[in-house]
Order: sequence, then structure tokens, then C-alpha cells
Amino acid sequence: MTLPAGHSDSSQPAKLFLPGFEDVNFDRLVYADESSHKFWEAGLQDNKLIVRFGRVGTKRQVQVKTFEYNSKAMKEKEKLVKEKLGKGYRA
Repeated sequence: MTLPAGHSDSSQPAKLFLPGFEDVNFDRLVYADESSHKFWEAGLQDNKLIVRFGRVGTKRQVQVKTFEYNSKAMKEKEKLVKEKLGKGYRA
């Protein structure tokens, strides 16, 4: 894959420490074309879905969504991953 000018390959995400989420494993998807190089990551902790996203090389944004049950958090993560893959993101 050819990366846009000024972008470096970042296959290993930088560590981002959120209090209470240090041990969460994230699935990482990346989107790159001629004008952008973005990432999107999602991880689960109990009934919480943690999503991190942004442009590679910039400060990432973080969202934490709490669900009533772990199974609902897992379903939401699966739905979001499917949406991102449909938009051209790749693992």
C-alpha cells in the first residue's frame, strides 16, 4: 500500500493510557488514500466499548460507551467494525 505524502506507516498504535483501561486489547483498522491516513480502534472491557480514532500522527480522540450488558457492547463493536470495513478501512 502506498501512503499519502507526509505519512508514515504506523502499524503499531502508540500506547494511550486511560485510567482503568490499561489492559484493554484493541482491534485496529486503518484507512489510507491519496489525501488521508486515519485509524479507528475498538476494545471491550466488561460492558464498556472503548473507541479511539483520528488521523495517524495526531492526538487521538477517545469515546467510552457503557451498555447494560456485555453482549450489547460486543454487538455494537461488531456493527461498528462492519461499518468501517464497508467504508474502506482495513485491518
